Amino acid sequence: MSAPTNKDDRRGEFTISRVVNAPRDLVWQAFTEPEHLAAFWGGPGITVPVESVTLDVRPGGSFELKMVAPDGAEFQNRGEYVKVDKPSRIVFTEPDMGITATITFVKIEDKTEVTIHQVGVPEQFLGPESEAGFAAMFDMLEALLDQWTDG
Repeated sequence: MSAPTNKDDRRGEFTISRVVNAPRDLVWQAFTEPEHLAAFWGGPGITVPVESVTLDVRPGGSFELKMVAPDGAEFQNRGEYVKVDKPSRIVFTEPDMGITATITFVKIEDKTEVTIHQVGVPEQFLGPESEAGFAAMFDMLEALLDQWTDG
């Protein structure tokens, strides 16, 4: 017999997309190079010290980074890359959270549609607050990409 589940055990899916005004190769670079990922990951108020970011972007490779909240609380993100299809898709797991995420990068003329799809997301990370956090993260990504493409 399986153990009863409580509210904390409920999991779901989350998907968010944004078309950004940058070529796919630049968007890929933002997600796969530590100094760039640190500039936008986590959303508003969250800082990611670049020295905390390690990325080994290949199947079987791992990643690690530390997010620091405005109140100083620190959150470690660790995971493993499952699939890496440059420059169109990254699939990774976060075993500590039980989440599997797929990030796709679709070329649309000179722009890129970025879609983040997560499965196994704990219920407390679903809903409007998560959507707002990811939307703000996309805003920060776009600001970074604007710096690169305004030259």
